[in-house]
Amino acid sequence: MKKMKWIKGMSLVAAATLLFACGGNSSDSTSEVTGVKGDLTALSNSQNLTISIGITTSSGAVGLSYKNYYTPTYVYSEDFINGSWGYIEGSTGIYPVSVSDDDSDKLLAGEVLYNDDGSIKTGLWGQDIFTFFSDFNLDEFPTTSGDYTLTNKLNILTALDLFGFERTRFFEVGSVVVHSGDTLADFTCDLTLNNTIYHLSIVDASSATSDMVETFLEDGGTAFVPDDYLTTMRSLFQADNYNRDVLSYDTGESEGTEHFLPNYFYGEYDTALGSNLMKFSNQTISYNGTTYSMTGCYYFSIQNNQVVLSPDQPYNRSTNIADVCFYIHDPLLFTSFEYCSIVGSNYVVTNEEVLNDFAVNNQVYETVTELGYSFYRLEISLTNIFDEDAAVDFRLYYGTSETNLNYVTYRFLDFGNANVTLIDEFMDSIIVE
Repeated sequence: MKKMKWIKGMSLVAAATLLFACGGNSSDSTSEVTGVKGDLTALSNSQNLTISIGITTSSGAVGLSYKNYYTPTYVYSEDFINGSWGYIEGSTGIYPVSVSDDDSDKLLAGEVLYNDDGSIKTGLWGQDIFTFFSDFNLDEFPTTSGDYTLTNKLNILTALDLFGFERTRFFEVGSVVVHSGDTLADFTCDLTLNNTIYHLSIVDASSATSDMVETFLEDGGTAFVPDDYLTTMRSLFQADNYNRDVLSYDTGESEGTEHFLPNYFYGEYDTALGSNLMKFSNQTISYNGTTYSMTGCYYFSIQNNQVVLSPDQPYNRSTNIADVCFYIHDPLLFTSFEYCSIVGSNYVVTNEEVLNDFAVNNQVYETVTELGYSFYRLEISLTNIFDEDAAVDFRLYYGTSETNLNYVTYRFLDFGNANVTLIDEFMDSIIVE
């Protein structure tokens, strides 16, 4: 994401030398390193670089390919295999960009990114928000030129990241081979993944300019700022204190209430010891005359107006109950409000990635897709969102075409007032420390 003008006519070798002199990400940026390691060191220190990634045929011919642009102020990938992505550092902070669903010639900006402490992310190249050559452990690589096959698992995973593939595909990797030639322009990397070869090459080792990003910026493009309705809705859910009115898929009638709290999840309609979970974080409890050290999420039920806990073994050792119990806490939707359009009195989202993520979060993705259906849109209805009786309805449409759709409704309410007194009192009584 940074742009630097280089002296015209400078050779790639000289450019690599200047990269060292200008400093960068490596502590040994002024040392003379040669071969594969030397190329990777130079690439690691570059913040002005264009690469190409494409598919290579069995005969070695390079097929369709796309470019990644790395500059001091933006990074952008034209990735047509997994979807375009990018990050721009503007006056208000770092924000993501991608190709608009409605116009493939335009970029759509997201919100500025925040650190865990609530501060705005700044310093594009110091935030670890995209994978670059500097993420490789350079100790593995030789100082000789030619081909080198990666053996370090973490470096192979980094290669998957660099090519834009999920790390879960590690066991599909046949090999990762890097090549160093006479100049930095000769550097290549070939990833064999499930019998397909993906080829990375250097297009320009000293400059990068994305026409898409430059046009976006020249037209006054900046980070997206969502309205108060959407940000208030997000805050309500991220407080992890709300109820869901469980509606029958068949009749639409209420079947009961699910309570989502920071320390427990309780399905009021479910009396069996099964789906209800309590969270304990390295805590000592005293229950039925026995002391337990508890970490994780544990089953419980309510029987005869008493809480019955299963303390011997956690259902899940994670203490992140929002993830374990699929809370509406951090879905992709909440970082993708730029995809929300106002249609009538509702917000509507049609972005495929957001819809699929929402379906997974609400545990209907597999059921719907196994029937051969696709997700078409998500409608969001907000009622009294700024008041104590705020309510949010999500209606997720699926089917085979716009003229043949069904939907599932998720209704949430009682924000900040979802506690169950019986459970609260039970937890207060058993926790020793």
